[in-house]
Amino acid sequence: MSPVIRGSLKERPLPRLLQQLYRKKFTGHFVISDQTQDESEVYLREGALVHVRRPVDTDRLDNLLVEFGVVPAEIVAQAAARLGEGRRLGDVLERMGALDKQKLAQVLKAQVVRKLSRLFFVTEGTYAVYDSSHIYGEGADLSLMRVDPRSVIYSGIRSAYNLPRVTRELAYLLGQRFRLAEISPGFVAAMGIAAEDTTIAALRENWMTLDDVDSITSRPFEVRVTILALYYSDVLVCGPAGSSAVETAISATGSGRVQVPMPAPPVPAVSRPTPAPPTLSRPTPAPPTLSRPMPAPPASAVRVERASASLDSSSPVPRAPYPPAAPQTAASPAARPPRSGPTAAADEATRATILDMDKKLGKLTHFELLGVNQNASSDEVSTAFLRAARQFHPDRLAGGRLQDLQPAAERILARINEAAMVLGNPARRSEYVTSMAMGFKNSQTSLPTVLEGENQFIQGEAHLKKGEYAKAIAFFTAAVQGNPSEPQYRAYLAWSRFEDPMARKDSLATETLHTLETVLKDRPKFARGYYWLGLVWKFLNESDRAAQAFRMASAIDTSLIDASRELRLIEMRKQKAPAKPDSSPGGGWGKFFKR
Repeated sequence: MSPVIRGSLKERPLPRLLQQLYRKKFTGHFVISDQTQDESEVYLREGALVHVRRPVDTDRLDNLLVEFGVVPAEIVAQAAARLGEGRRLGDVLERMGALDKQKLAQVLKAQVVRKLSRLFFVTEGTYAVYDSSHIYGEGADLSLMRVDPRSVIYSGIRSAYNLPRVTRELAYLLGQRFRLAEISPGFVAAMGIAAEDTTIAALRENWMTLDDVDSITSRPFEVRVTILALYYSDVLVCGPAGSSAVETAISATGSGRVQVPMPAPPVPAVSRPTPAPPTLSRPTPAPPTLSRPMPAPPASAVRVERASASLDSSSPVPRAPYPPAAPQTAASPAARPPRSGPTAAADEATRATILDMDKKLGKLTHFELLGVNQNASSDEVSTAFLRAARQFHPDRLAGGRLQDLQPAAERILARINEAAMVLGNPARRSEYVTSMAMGFKNSQTSLPTVLEGENQFIQGEAHLKKGEYAKAIAFFTAAVQGNPSEPQYRAYLAWSRFEDPMARKDSLATETLHTLETVLKDRPKFARGYYWLGLVWKFLNESDRAAQAFRMASAIDTSLIDASRELRLIEMRKQKAPAKPDSSPGGGWGKFFKR
């Protein structure tokens, strides 16, 4: 079966995909393929979630029945022993009288929520949507089995995202003013957000921009998670910054009709279970590029009405307009007059700041980069990250006199993300501080020497092999400072930053390519450098360039079997690859997701 549409989670994050399929009342399933090529299947009926199949079944029904205290373990074991071909555990337990349909449905819904929540951790992957028939949630089972995706979006983002990832996806709202649609406290609570949340209160009362949200509370992560979840759930009313037309139109529309049904918690003992996967720590903030999603209809008035969490599911869905694709300068709320455009003097000051930061980027520690001390709290690190990201965000340079500085701004933003991810994690910060002290102690007492640089490099290489990226980065940084004339040290440092699971690879890819290509010009027999180059091209879906790099690595070093294996995989995929679907605005993308 061919998919009706396929794409990248960078371009269309999972919560946006869920909401769009819900709005279309879609019946079928979609497949998520993650970084390791593992595939998960999500089944929907009339837009609601009814089943999730994961390759690693850590949320088996028998375990959940026992965990939630619904059926004793010994009864579950007896039912499992009676399973035969085509018989399901829930059906057997029902026939045994150990479980009724209502309780089974509650546990199955909890299972769907838990499995789907794990998919929010996938930062680099693809999806394929299939218009298929299936047995899940058929007939009368739909009212029992359905899970409204809007009840999962907030909890999924909160558990799986970190501040850089939230901030990156909120780039869709750059240049927009927004406020909360007229939804009821019951709907907010059904999403998993406290009705008295300060962010909710602020968005009910004021038009805001991303520049304004940091003033709501001292906890930027909490605020931004809430705003991102509301945005993906289509309950933010959006309009261009500084435009009073949208505000006027919305106030003049009167009352429309929007009913927003939300499901009850799965079981009394476990309401909205969303634990993080045991094998995953805070994930890589990898994905979406900073470009906007597909162009959507222009912002316009939205007719909304206070909604109740108990209303039926057949009603329309609140549809807040998408922001336009082109970035605009953010402005203040209506209470303050819009700022005028930047002057030539301001542009020159910004240019000098970016060029100066780019020049000294490789010499700054994470603390120096964010402008915080080693005892800074996590909230101080978050605030410093937001301040730095706002100052150096490349989207703010697009289309103006500073557009030529975007590559430098991207390099700076990548380092800012790296610094925030390390310093925002207590364990990684401690590891970084220790490694930094070990890596730089010699250079603090005497002039760096070639021998010291080699010693730091050897230690960095050992940590890289162990997957201890923070330590490897610290030692390779010291090695580069100890012997700047050795290009391979720069290659190892660039690769360690790119390979770090916490790294934002889409921003680092260009910088890593440039570093590796520069090193290879000086060291043309550096086989591992070609292998790394191939992996970066592979990440960018440039299979021909990746194959060329892997071919060079294999020719230089025949014992580098990883390069040979990657080359074979590329050749095999080329032989099996189907024709690419039409991704033009008028093709499959536009037709399938047409509003």
